[in-house]
Amino acid sequence: MTTSRPIDRLLALPAFATSGDVALKPGFERIEALLQGMGRPDRDREVILVAGTNGKGSTASMLAALSTAAGVRTGLHTSPHLVHVGERMRVDGAMPPEDWLNDAIERWEPLFEKVQPSFFEATLALSLHWFGQCDARRWVVEIGLGGRLDAANVLDADLGVLTSVGRDHMHLLGPTLADVAREKAAIARAGRPFILGPLKGEARRSALETLNRIGADIIEPDPSHHIRETGGLELTTSMRRVTGIDLPLTGPHQHINALLALEALDQLEGTPVDDAVVRTGFSALHALSGLRARQEWVNPDVMADVGHNEDALRSTFATFLQETAGHERTIILGFLSDKELGTLGTWLKDRMAGSSMDGLQLVFVDTDGARGLTASEAAERWVASGWTGSVVTSDDFNATLRVAVDSGRKTLVAGSYRVASRALQIL
Repeated sequence: MTTSRPIDRLLALPAFATSGDVALKPGFERIEALLQGMGRPDRDREVILVAGTNGKGSTASMLAALSTAAGVRTGLHTSPHLVHVGERMRVDGAMPPEDWLNDAIERWEPLFEKVQPSFFEATLALSLHWFGQCDARRWVVEIGLGGRLDAANVLDADLGVLTSVGRDHMHLLGPTLADVAREKAAIARAGRPFILGPLKGEARRSALETLNRIGADIIEPDPSHHIRETGGLELTTSMRRVTGIDLPLTGPHQHINALLALEALDQLEGTPVDDAVVRTGFSALHALSGLRARQEWVNPDVMADVGHNEDALRSTFATFLQETAGHERTIILGFLSDKELGTLGTWLKDRMAGSSMDGLQLVFVDTDGARGLTASEAAERWVASGWTGSVVTSDDFNATLRVAVDSGRKTLVAGSYRVASRALQIL
C-alpha cells in the first residue's frame, strides 16, 4: 500500500475535470456496488435530485440552507469542489472533519480497489456514507453531468428539480437541446413531484414529454408571475407568498433558482414553514450550505465565479460590469476545451458599446487537465466568439492576479471552476 495520504489517493482516481471522457463510466453497477458494500446508507432517506445546465449548484444549496433553517438535518452533495474535497459532502453547511474523511477512505479503499469507481462515484458514495453517519434526514444531491446515466440517479428520489437546459456537454448528451432536456428530465420518478424551471421551445417540449412518460407530478413555476423585487425579493410558490427576502446572490437567474428552491421546500414540507425561517435560510445561505464562487467577492476587489458556459458567463459579466461601473477592470478567463462560447464576445462588445473599452482588460490563462485549454487557445476561441478588442495571454496565473489586485483594479476570475478555485486558494 502506498504511503501517500488517503485524500491524495482519492484525488488520484480518474475525474472528468482532469482526465476527460475516459473518467466517464455510464451505468450504475459501480455506484450500486459501493452503496451495497457500505450497507446502503441511502435506505429510507428523503432524497432530492437537482439537475440543470446552470443553476443546479445554487438551487441545491438554497434548498439545503432552507431545510437546515427549518430544523431538518440536511446533507448536501455538490460538485466540483473548489479548495477541499470535503466541500462536496456537507451536513448543515459543515464539511466532515479531515480525520473522518481520511479514516473513511482507508476503510473503504479495498472496496474502491475492487469496484474501480471514478472519482465522482467514490466521492458520491463517501458523501452518502457521511450523511448516514450524521443521521441527516434530507439529502439534497446535485447531479454531476446530464441526469439519466449520472451515478446520482441511482438514488430513489422523492423529488426532482430541473433548473435549466443550455448548450453544454453537447458531445455527451446529444446534438440538440431537446436531447439534453430529455437526459436531464430522466431523474424524475413516477407519482412524485418534479419542479421544472423556465425552459423554452424544444427543450421544454422534450422535458415535458419525458416527465409525462415517466408519470411525474409536474410543478412548473412561472418566474414572470412569481418573482417581484420591490422592497426585497418576493417569491410566490404554488402554496404561498414570501416577501422581504434578502438573497445574498444577485441577478435574475438567482431569483429563479430561489423560486425553485422554495417551491421544492414547500412540496417537501407539505405545510409551509414560517416565512421568517425562509428569510433566515436565504440570508444565511453561505453559512448554512457552504456555497462558494457564485459571483462571490473574495475580497473587495476580486470576484470569483464558476460560470463556464455562454449563458452563465453572460449573467456573471452583466453583474460584474454593473457592480464595478466607473472602475478600471480586469477579467481573467480560462476555459475547458468542451465549452461553447457562442457569441459571447459579441455580446460583451455590444454591452460595452457607448462606453470606453480602454478601462477593461481581458487576460486569458492556461487551464490544466486533459480538458484544459492554453491561454492562447482560450484567447482564439474568445476572438472567434465575436470580440474585436484587445486580449492578453499569460502563463502565470498567480502573477496576473497579483498585478490586478495590487493595481487596485476590480477583477473578475471566471470561465472554469478550475481558475476560480485558484483565485480562492491564493486569496
